[in-house]
Amino acid sequence: MDAPPRDVWRVVADLGGHARWQVDVREIQFTSPEHRGLGTTYDCDTQLGPIRTRIPMTVVEWRERKAVSVSYQGQLSGRGRISLHRRRRQRTKVTWSARIRLPWFLGGPVGAIAAAQLLRVVWTRNLTNLARELA
Repeated sequence: MDAPPRDVWRVVADLGGHARWQVDVREIQFTSPEHRGLGTTYDCDTQLGPIRTRIPMTVVEWRERKAVSVSYQGQLSGRGRISLHRRRRQRTKVTWSARIRLPWFLGGPVGAIAAAQLLRVVWTRNLTNLARELA
């Protein structure tokens, strides 16, 4: 990203604003009084094609200007992490990783192979949108 980590972090740390730049996120509803930081909880309404689901999430790692990790509960379970790494010339490398377990009705481990390819495309688009948020 052509922005320093502090600018990228400002957008990433705004958990409620993720629906602006993540194409698979329709809405975020906080279920905890806090809206940022370790222990924050929220419901993430997502949609990929015809599949819509609400995923309860908990922030399990919060390293200011460095990384945020969330655990997923419910029909989809797992963990996701966005981390920021300073680069030269006020640039930031953004890494997005996730481990998601699909329920049996979405194909379980076999469905996860196809889902991984789809999510790679979706999250690449999300990162492009994140860069636009910074412009």
